[in-house]
Parts: sequence; structure tokens; C-alpha cells
Amino acid sequence: MNSFPLTLTAVLLLLSSSLHATEFFVGKHGFDANAGTSREAAFLTIQKGVDTLQPGDTLTIGRGEYAEAVARKGLGSAERVTVIRAEMRGTVLLRGDVDAPVFKPVPGTRQTFVADFKGDVQAVYEVDTLKRLGAQATRAEVEFQPGSSFYDAAATKLYVSSTDLRPVDQHRYSIPVAGAHGLMLEQPKRVVLDGIAARGFEKAVMQTWHTGSGTWGIVLKEAKDCVVRHCTAFLNGGGILTRSEKEGGNLIEDCVAYGNISPHGFECGGVVAVGVRNDTLRRCVAYKCGVGVRLYGGEGYGLIEKSLGWGNVLDLGIKGGTMKDISDVRDCVALSYLPSHREVVRSIIGFKNSNLDNVKAGTDTSIRLNFERVNRDKEFADPLNFDFRLQSTSTMRGSAPDKSDRGPFPYQANVYFVKPDGDDAADGLSVKAAWKTLARAAKGLRPGDTVYFEQGVYEGDVTVKRGKAGAEPISLRARGTARVLIPGSIKVEGSHGIEFERLNFARSVSVNASEGVRFNNCRFFAKDKALHASQCAGLTITHSEFTHFSHAAVQLDGCTGVELTSNVYDNRQGPAVAFRSAAEVTSALRYSDYNSYADPGTAWMAGGKAVSLTDARKTSHDIYARELQPVLAMRAGIPEVADRIALAVGGALGKSLGIHQDLMSN
Repeated sequence: MNSFPLTLTAVLLLLSSSLHATEFFVGKHGFDANAGTSREAAFLTIQKGVDTLQPGDTLTIGRGEYAEAVARKGLGSAERVTVIRAEMRGTVLLRGDVDAPVFKPVPGTRQTFVADFKGDVQAVYEVDTLKRLGAQATRAEVEFQPGSSFYDAAATKLYVSSTDLRPVDQHRYSIPVAGAHGLMLEQPKRVVLDGIAARGFEKAVMQTWHTGSGTWGIVLKEAKDCVVRHCTAFLNGGGILTRSEKEGGNLIEDCVAYGNISPHGFECGGVVAVGVRNDTLRRCVAYKCGVGVRLYGGEGYGLIEKSLGWGNVLDLGIKGGTMKDISDVRDCVALSYLPSHREVVRSIIGFKNSNLDNVKAGTDTSIRLNFERVNRDKEFADPLNFDFRLQSTSTMRGSAPDKSDRGPFPYQANVYFVKPDGDDAADGLSVKAAWKTLARAAKGLRPGDTVYFEQGVYEGDVTVKRGKAGAEPISLRARGTARVLIPGSIKVEGSHGIEFERLNFARSVSVNASEGVRFNNCRFFAKDKALHASQCAGLTITHSEFTHFSHAAVQLDGCTGVELTSNVYDNRQGPAVAFRSAAEVTSALRYSDYNSYADPGTAWMAGGKAVSLTDARKTSHDIYARELQPVLAMRAGIPEVADRIALAVGGALGKSLGIHQDLMSN
């Protein structure tokens, strides 16, 4: 009578034990001798954390830069998902390089510069141009080869010449020294990588086992059913790679790769899957690499969808194996070459499909920019900033064989335009029918709407009370490289998901009782408080410049979940960030780092007391912040940092400090 319940209990206990999973932690404050099972007892290195994982476990990595190359064989299992993730996406950076020392001119030369350096030099990158210097065999060759380098190991001297013949102090350089892949998993099964970045992984000599023969930031070899998402790879030999000669079923999604190129073959690229067997590359972006987003070889089906490539040797494409005849490219943008043996569906091709120039009559749904001599500025929302949604007047509307819209973004009436000579009585749905005033632009906005401002001054005070929790954000942006000045007062009240981008604010901006408000690439130069936020959640300010303020750049009262990254604070007359009390520092800030402060002695103000940058770092924020006194220049009523070289590096994920704008180069 009692044997059955006992047997069932034993089975349940056994099942519970087999399904048990552990979460391990890595942090810059940790020690590898710790248990790793809590944030307080975190490991110090990612390698220790990865070595500890069993199938079904999770490794959570705290924010920071980790100077290590990580490798593991046989991680995961077909039965359980194993996770390696950043605790906060985009704040975990694996580094295989070091910042270059100061270079000095070599006497008797015109363009050769030298620095003392002791280390295993694998390459030299010109960081601000995302270019790799060519390695020369002798010091003398550097003088006659712009953009080159030579390392004298015996004398521990590194010689370089810049890519544009300017003095090298007008650029910034880094030196890969690890000589290995950044994160290398061999034979992983059902492993998920989430939110991790890798830079500076390259080897001076050719590798042999994978396409392009270079060294990658993130690589999964013989991977089965793995996922790489929200990861970034830059300034490596190659970016992100999965290779599956026998397995497959891998997914790379929402990843970004830039500045990855190897002299060992341009096949090293941005985001690549090799040995394709039901592999997918989705919503990925690759630029200024060898290859951008690519499927290479294999026997099974592959798919590239909703991805963007620009400024690469080859932007998107499919090549090799039998998979080339069955795999697809859908809803993508490639601003140069896009080779595919099959018809490319609902995409934008900047130059041509080099493997299939003649599409069957009556079937083409893509847009060919070069061949059709498309006026991009009149067709698309903001092509210079890679927004290829159609304007209402676009000739691509209804032009496909089935009378649908060509390209990856069928027209929707949710992109509006404003220009100084516009008309508020117009519909605003094209540059030709643009509105005129800021007040009209802010009126009646719905979730998912975008408003683009052409260059000019937009007078008037505006209060925004829009948006909806959980819905698509509302965006107000300058179009292209337009300089948009807003001299009036901007108030955001009781709103959700409002984004401001590439705008210049002359008066204080206030955000009250709102959630998910974001400022990116904006300039604030009000005389008192530049931005005042009260009772807000999820406020984000990135790549912005704060000047001329006397009270505070950012005043936070009763806020939570605030993120401040890659901003320039000219805080010589007042604190960069002000809190009502010391207790609010912890409750308000989710993340603050990679910012610059003109006066590190009064970086913050808490409860009326100055907080130095040194003391701010004790809260685990602004660890990688720097001291910088910007040189300002007025241009059409807008103060700008004149010395852009000073800001060329120092922002998050290898971007510049302050205003950072990657622009279409094709």
C-alpha cells in the first residue's frame, strides 16, 4: 500500500535533482577562489565562470572590461539550455587589446612615429577610423606606406604612420596582444550568449580551420542549436561566427559588428555562419568589415533577414555549398554588393546582386539604388542614418509586380517631417509636404511615430504628454546631419517611451512623472539646469554634450533606473549630476560610465555636498570615465566641442564621447 507513494517520491526527488540548475556570477570585485553562486561571492574571471558551468546553468557577468580570452569545449547539452549573459547588455566587454602609448615623431622622417612598447604585438588599429594598419617588414617601409606599422621586438619599439598622413596624435590607436579568439566555444549545444561584447582579438599569423583564416571576437565551432543575441564585436580579425560542419540550427540575432577585417582574407567579417544547416542571421548590423552579414557553405537551408550591411567589402550575401541554391535573403538592406544565387526578396541593394543580375520578369520586389538612380533623400525617411522607411510620395509605393510596395519597409503613415518653410496644414508625411512648427510636430503623436526635423530653428514652448507603456516609442529626431536648434522650453510630462535624437536645446528640458524617456546625440546648453528629471523611471541619456550650465547638467529627483553613458560634461561651473540626497545616488542610477568630466573634483552633487569622481567610482559607477576639459566653439548659436580628436575614443563600446553619428558611406 505504501510502496507506490515512496517510489513516486523517489522519482520526483531524482527528477528534481536532475533538473536543478545553478546561477553563477562574475564581477570585477570577485575572486576565482569564491563559490561564484552569488554577486557577493562572484568569480573574478569569465574563464572561471565558463569552466564551472554544467548543462542548464546560467553565468551572469557583471559590467566592466575583462582582459582575457575565454575558451571552453563541450559546453551544454541537447536536453537543457545553458546561458552566458551580461547582467546588463552592452556593459560587458572582453578585451584582447590595450590602448597604445603616446607616439613621438622619429627624427629625420616626415610621417613615422615611435613609442616604447613591450608586448606581443599582433596588429595595430587606428581606432577612430576603424582601420587596421598594414604590418611592414622594416622600420624604413613605414615612412613610405601610409597607414602601416612595424614592431621592433628586440628594441621594444613600435613604429606607425597614420592612414591619412596626419600626425598620429590626431588619431587614437590600440594594440591587440592576446593572439586568440575572444570567446571561443567548441562543440557547444543549446548555449545562449546574450549581451556580450568583444574587441581587439586578432593574431598576426593566419589561422586555418575557419573561413577567412582570421581571429574572431566571438566564435562557436561545431555548434548545435545555439543562440547569440545582443552581442557586439569590433576591431577584431572577424566579428561573430558560428561554424557547424555536422550540426547546425543556430541563430544569431540583434548583433552588431564593425571594424573587423583581417589581412588573412576579407571573408573574416561581421556576422557570419559557416557550414549552414538551418542557421539564421536576423536583425544584425555589420559595417566597415571585410564581409558584412553572410552565410557561407553548407548543405542545409539558411536565412538572412531584416539585416543591414554598409561600408563593407561585401555587405550581405550567400555563397558556397548546396545551401546557396535554397537559402534566402529577405527584408534586408545592403548598400553595396549582395551576392545570392536566389532572388533577393523585399530588400534594398545598393550596387547589385553579383550572382543574379537578371531577375525573372514580373517577380522583383527589391529596390536597386544604383541601377535605378534612386533619389534616396526623396524616397526614404532618413537614408543617411539608415532609416529606409518610405515617404508618402515615394515612387516605390505600389511599384512591385503585385502592386505592393518595393523594399523591406512597406509604407506606413507614421513618419512625419518638419522644415522651416513647411506648412502646418499639410499632412507632414513627406519632405515635400512637411509641417512648419514644433508645436504641430508634437501634436497628436502616437506610439511608433517618428518626426524628422530638417535644419533650422524651431521656436516655441512645447509640453509632450504622449506614449503608452509597453508600446513602440515616439521619436523626434534631426534628419541626416541637420543642425536643429530648439530655443524654447521642452517639457515631458506623464509620458512613456519618448525619444529625442540629434537635437540642440538652448533652455532647460524637464521630464516629470514619465517612463522610458531617452536622449541620444543631443546638446544641452541652458544657463541653469540643463535637464531636470523628477519621479521618472528608465531615463536614458547617451552621447550627449552638456555645456554652459551653472546649477547642474542633470538634476535627478526621485528617479529610478537612470542610465548615463558616453556623455560630455563641462562641469567647471556646476556638478554634472545632482541628487537630492546621498541615498538617492543608489536608488536613481542603474548605470553611469564612459562619461567625461571637466572637473573631476565636483563630478556629482548629493544632498548639497560635492562628490568627486574618485568617490563616485566607489559606487561602482563611472569606472571608465575620464577627465576632459572640452574646448568649445559657437556655431550658428550652438556650442560645440571644437577638438573632436579629444572625443574620438572613450565612449561605450569603442564609440566616441559626446556626439557620435555613423553615416551611410555608400
